[in-house]
Amino acid sequence: MAVADAIWVSQPALAMIDALSRALPLAYCVRHASQNAQMLLVEVACWRAALPAVALLLDANELARVARKRFAADREVLTLAYAVHRLWLAARLQCAPDAVPLLRDQNGCPQVPGTPFHTSLSHCDGAIAIALSTAGAIGVDIEPASRAQGLLELADRICHPAELQALLALPDHAREAALLRLWVRKEACLKALGVGLAWEMSAFQAPVDAPTCLINEIDHNVQITEIDTISPWRVAVAAAPNATLEWAWLE
Repeated sequence: MAVADAIWVSQPALAMIDALSRALPLAYCVRHASQNAQMLLVEVACWRAALPAVALLLDANELARVARKRFAADREVLTLAYAVHRLWLAARLQCAPDAVPLLRDQNGCPQVPGTPFHTSLSHCDGAIAIALSTAGAIGVDIEPASRAQGLLELADRICHPAELQALLALPDHAREAALLRLWVRKEACLKALGVGLAWEMSAFQAPVDAPTCLINEIDHNVQITEIDTISPWRVAVAAAPNATLEWAWLE
């Protein structure tokens, strides 16, 4: 449904959608941007009032995915994530939200065929991260810092054997945080490679002390950038080595 077609539904709804569109940073709405990567962050609490309105922007497949979520909070964050994703792409492509050719492949990775954009989407309990790139594949992951608690139980599923050895060499109090950092780096990398969770995290290394990660099995080199100033979340972006990353909050 195009925004213009929703006028019969509710003028307040249109006003909220317009407010969300206007909140997009101006530099993130340029049609012909340079070869770069951009990430937009959304704090769900700041935009919860927009939820009834922005649900109008979702297509049938997106609505179905939202409906499959068991908990209301999960349905809310996914609705907002899909809506902002569409609005941002519509701004970059200069088209209506319903005209954005946003699809998902067999691994669930978002695709924008016929455009110069590669894109990735991640969300957690309180925040959303959306990435766009005109410089090649991109992947993003955002997780709450609190997720580090209890993550050690999954260490052998997250860590390559060499990484597990390094993890166990750390002081006890530092292991959980280090493991969460590794998790978001690997999740972002897998999304950039377009394989989602089809690949085991323990099958490759994404060392936190290296700016790039070479996946020998498929001969793919990505640059992983961590953003550790977004408390209380951990964020990592995997992009082409030549991409320049910039990020901003939707405010």
